[in-house]
Amino acid sequence: MKRLVAFIVMGLFLVGSVLVVAQDRDADSDDATTTNVDIRERTDIKDDEVRVRTEERIRTVSEGEKTDIRVQEEVQQRIRIEDDSRFKDLDAESLKRFRELKEGELEKFKRLSASEVERFQELRKEELERVAKLSEEKQRKLAELREEQIQRLVAVKAERLRKIASLNEDQLKKIAELDALQLEKLASLDRSRLREYAALDEKQLKERLDNLEAHRVELARELQKRVVRNEVRNEAREKSERAEERLNNLSAEWKEKRAAFERSDEEGNEAEKLQHAKDYLQRLTEAILQHLEQLKSRVQSSDDIKEEDASQMLSWIEDAVAKVKDAQASAESATTAAEIREAGQKIKDAWKDVKDGIHRHVNTLYRAKVGEIIVRSRQMERQLEIVLTRAEDAGKDVSAVDELVNRFSERIAEARDHFAEAQKLAGEAQELRSSNPELAAETVQKSREAAKKAHQSLQEAHDLLTQIRDEMKDAGEDIDDLEIEEEGEVEEMVEVSDD
Repeated sequence: MKRLVAFIVMGLFLVGSVLVVAQDRDADSDDATTTNVDIRERTDIKDDEVRVRTEERIRTVSEGEKTDIRVQEEVQQRIRIEDDSRFKDLDAESLKRFRELKEGELEKFKRLSASEVERFQELRKEELERVAKLSEEKQRKLAELREEQIQRLVAVKAERLRKIASLNEDQLKKIAELDALQLEKLASLDRSRLREYAALDEKQLKERLDNLEAHRVELARELQKRVVRNEVRNEAREKSERAEERLNNLSAEWKEKRAAFERSDEEGNEAEKLQHAKDYLQRLTEAILQHLEQLKSRVQSSDDIKEEDASQMLSWIEDAVAKVKDAQASAESATTAAEIREAGQKIKDAWKDVKDGIHRHVNTLYRAKVGEIIVRSRQMERQLEIVLTRAEDAGKDVSAVDELVNRFSERIAEARDHFAEAQKLAGEAQELRSSNPELAAETVQKSREAAKKAHQSLQEAHDLLTQIRDEMKDAGEDIDDLEIEEEGEVEEMVEVSDD
């Protein structure tokens, strides 16, 4: 069976054979004889030939012992690429590099014409291997370039070369004129930004690339900015749930107390009116404290924010709780309508500050989560490029998936832009807090809206990812098991201004 399989495999690239029979002797036999057959096979592979030696030892045992040995040696010639019209005009060094390719890789170049193969003759073996991973369409687009242009492009990683080769012919010719540094910057961009840059004219393209700087991003810090123990997370969740339950009850209670206050006011019962007012204000301050407890729980359980940011938020919450409790105490100790009004104003002012602060800090937590999802999505896009390169190398048609990945990349780029806007507005709001609190609050709201747009783009990207998974599964590739790196560093290209 092993021999049969070997011949089937070799039959894909073997064309002829020479049979040499070294010895063939027949043995006498009769009813009392016993015959054993032992077959031995050895295969030697040299530059241009596969030599298979088979020994068939027939051992016959009767009154005496005879051993007949039939030896056949088969010399099977590999296809000589020198005899292939596509390669015959290449020089010896170029032929050698092509000959060193694996048979499957060499076969992919046989899809091309002689003139197209000639375009790749100066490439090193590892560069030829990268070109072999591409589809025929992409190979032909590269073959339209000059040899020196091709050499610049194939210097990048295989998955990046595939991404670049997906551009149209005019764009390929334009970027093939870039220097090595500019090309490396361009190749490291995600699909959406790559297409954006490739659409620029040559002058704009080089200017934009010169303004790109490579920043090393530590994934662990981006994906988990601090460590939160499970027991802390679970306790925080339980407290938040209790606070939510208490808020639901308080909503009904303060409506009841307010209605009782209004009845007492109509009846002119000042004593009951004062007590109902105090009860109403007590429920109101307790509701404010429960909102602060929910925010505290979210901060304590979040690993999307840095430790120093969490400490600042918790410190603000402690101060806010103290102010609300002070206003609450004023209401409880009030003995006159004037003191109640004063305590009510104090609680109202405290609630305004607390509400603005909660919005500000909730926005920070929300943006932190959106930022983490963007980082993970960028990592997923990088992994998809590797899987698509592998699938195309295996001869699978992934053109439909490519279009989905293009759209996936666009949604991630949109999310990143909205997120950058949200971050910018949050910074502006921070600067306005002391000078113009009302404008600061409005700016926080705009920041939150931008963050929501980023989240919406991410949701659309997730829907596309589901389609990508189904298409890849149909192509025999499973992306469910893709592991997203959460440690180490990745390189991100950041555009800086000339200032």
